[in-house]
Amino acid sequence: MARQPQPMNMEFIEQVATGPRPIPGQSLTNSPDAPLPFEGPTKFVELQPALDHLFIQLTEDGALKNLEGLLSEKYPVSLIAEQLLFAGFTEGLWNPDLMLLLLEPTIYMILSIADRLGIKDIVIDENETPDEYGEEADPETKVRKMQDATKAFIKAKTMGGQMSKMTAPREEAPAEAPVEQEQKIRSLLSREEG
Repeated sequence: MARQPQPMNMEFIEQVATGPRPIPGQSLTNSPDAPLPFEGPTKFVELQPALDHLFIQLTEDGALKNLEGLLSEKYPVSLIAEQLLFAGFTEGLWNPDLMLLLLEPTIYMILSIADRLGIKDIVIDENETPDEYGEEADPETKVRKMQDATKAFIKAKTMGGQMSKMTAPREEAPAEAPVEQEQKIRSLLSREEG
């Protein structure tokens, strides 16, 4: 049995057609005299001055209290760092390349601040439970897993993935070295010999 079409709601169609949203390509018509902060030259182009700025920003009284509250509520450190760095990008502080370079040091800064504040059971990744690494895990194992999670995050971001889809890499047994076989690689531009 065929379904009867419902009558169109003209108010809804008019709101969608004339609603307050940007027209596709509107950003290309913005005045070059008044660019958005991230459309011009960035404030930081080197890693160390940007890290200094982040450290000062994180250790200000208001920011430190906010950070302590977030970490106490088990908010993931990786998401705090991501949001902090993206906010800096939108303010025109750094470009996306420097933002990715700042990710790992920012996470370590936040972890160090949490350690100084005495906050226990820190969640590094949103897919992790606070006791995933266990209290008995040695610091080297925690650091190595943190580095693996950071690399997975950077790979997910550069490959167009989303943070919510990221999972920390699992430990696997070391694979045996592949046996190298000599193969003659023929170029597509080479002439056939025969």
